[in-house]
Amino acid sequence: MLCDYCQKNEATNVLKQTINGKTKLLHICDSCANSMLFSNLFSDFSINQFFSQGLQPVRTKKVCDKCGMSLDDIMSTGKVGCDHCYDVFSGELSRSIEKIHGKSNHVGKAPRSAAGKLKQKNELAAAKEELSRLIEKQNFEQAAVVRDRIKKLEAELNGSSEEVQGDE
Repeated sequence: MLCDYCQKNEATNVLKQTINGKTKLLHICDSCANSMLFSNLFSDFSINQFFSQGLQPVRTKKVCDKCGMSLDDIMSTGKVGCDHCYDVFSGELSRSIEKIHGKSNHVGKAPRSAAGKLKQKNELAAAKEELSRLIEKQNFEQAAVVRDRIKKLEAELNGSSEEVQGDE
């Protein structure tokens, strides 16, 4: 694919631009990226540099009622004050975390004590998505099987050991 700017070189960079709710993908070659100063966007990455390059979230006057940190404090230090800050600044932080990590929810390792429940919760979420797809496709026989699996997983998560019977 050719660069959207020069229309000469092969595009090696993709820039996702959202303005007023409209998203546009720009395919840019290295030469154009260098001339537009995109080339050093992620070199020697730090959270301070990330926010100082025009990618700042909307600043608010909110303050964490637990530790007193504001969004400006978090952006200047690159650190959140406490666990409650994630709730207070969830909108602002989740966008930034997604830009940095690609996701805003934890998908890595879990402590052994929580790994089983985490696996069950992920399996339950996947089963619920599968159930929705099957219902949309009107595959009700398979949906009933998945529904029964969901009931069983929910019972296991809630600590119930009773066996879930399907409708016959």
